[in-house]
Amino acid sequence: MPAIWLGKWRRASGDFRRLSIHEPGLALGGVGYKQALLRDHQVLAESKAWENAGAKEVRELQWQAALEGMLCKLELGRDQSLDDRKAAGWKVAVAAQLKATTNASNGWLAQTLRMGKPGSVSTYVSQVRQGKAGVEVERLIRILED
Repeated sequence: MPAIWLGKWRRASGDFRRLSIHEPGLALGGVGYKQALLRDHQVLAESKAWENAGAKEVRELQWQAALEGMLCKLELGRDQSLDDRKAAGWKVAVAAQLKATTNASNGWLAQTLRMGKPGSVSTYVSQVRQGKAGVEVERLIRILED
């Protein structure tokens, strides 16, 4: 089923004006379609045209796209996060880089990378910022920064 963009219209003062988009579900389609929509139209999560749930979805799609780019740079598959330990070096490096380049939440990172509790992600990222994460994590971060 093709994805469609729904608009809402109303009659006001004898003419039709487009309403602000404040209702959930106005962009129907799969994740791929919504990511393409973001790229094509550069929709910002902060836009007041999106309702709270929609803004959250937009932010998470942006974080997911950034994560996938980083996994590609490190030549890691998405499924690898299921197998490695919670504080694996690549997970710490990716979490630290996502925190540095996006507004990804600790909760989202903990769940997506399977790093335990959000507080654990905060601790790992803090260690990176203090230079206490180790040589391997620093090497991986340099790869991600290129």
